[in-house]
Amino acid sequence: MLRRIFLSTVCAVMIVGGAFTVRMLYPADFTEKHVFLAPGTFPRDISNALQDSGVVRSGFILHVILYVTRTGDNLVPGDYLFEKPQNVFTIARRITSGTFGVEQRKLVVPEGSTNQQIADIAAEAFPDFDKTLFMKQASGKQGYLFPDTYFLLSTSTEEVIEKMTDRFNFQVRMLQAEALNEGRNWNDVVILASILEEEADTLEDFKLVSGILQKRQSIGMPLQVDVARETYERLGLPDQPLSNPGLATLDAVLHPTPSNFLYYLTGKDGLMHYAVTYEEHKQNIDRYLR
Repeated sequence: MLRRIFLSTVCAVMIVGGAFTVRMLYPADFTEKHVFLAPGTFPRDISNALQDSGVVRSGFILHVILYVTRTGDNLVPGDYLFEKPQNVFTIARRITSGTFGVEQRKLVVPEGSTNQQIADIAAEAFPDFDKTLFMKQASGKQGYLFPDTYFLLSTSTEEVIEKMTDRFNFQVRMLQAEALNEGRNWNDVVILASILEEEADTLEDFKLVSGILQKRQSIGMPLQVDVARETYERLGLPDQPLSNPGLATLDAVLHPTPSNFLYYLTGKDGLMHYAVTYEEHKQNIDRYLR
């Protein structure tokens, strides 16, 4: 008798538990959703965002699936259209394969691109893109349009600028907070990062050159960078960013590599050559540029 009661109880729990599990796999009260998944977002945050937007009922279950299947590192950022309710396994597959549910157009903007270069790239990718209007609307925004790969629902200048601005604000939030906590002028950080984009090519050199340029500033020496000729004539930074820098150069401004060097150049061999004194620098010029 007791055994029969026990088995009945177990079966009831399994039935209720199974029904509950199935219910948790699908969203509740679904309506069509359009959700942007930002690049660089952690799987847990994306899972919670999809729960908050009603695409999945449980962000925890989605996160567990991404963890167990080891696909959390394969998340594809972009704009997703969820037209009908789908189970959490389907959602996991979609966000790790880039199944957006709506046609998107790809725009690839390299780090260190100027606004004019962005306009040229976009016009080449999208025949209907208005370069003149873009340059007008992006006036004053150079330095703050994040270079990255974009998947766009629209190729209007407004959407391109909005997406690039939003991406910048999201990606730099930690570095900007660090700069402000240190009392740094954020615009100066962006300007110096834009100079580094033209002065070096690798993370190691970004940090070394950053240290050199900031040392020049600290001792009252002109920056003397070829990318901004006015820095030979006067002290300090240019008035505005020279391009749109990426995270590597922004990070290098805040975390420069200390050294004894005060001079550097890029030789014909494509390598950076550093010098402590001007005499050593002249020797490097003779050796690597002539």
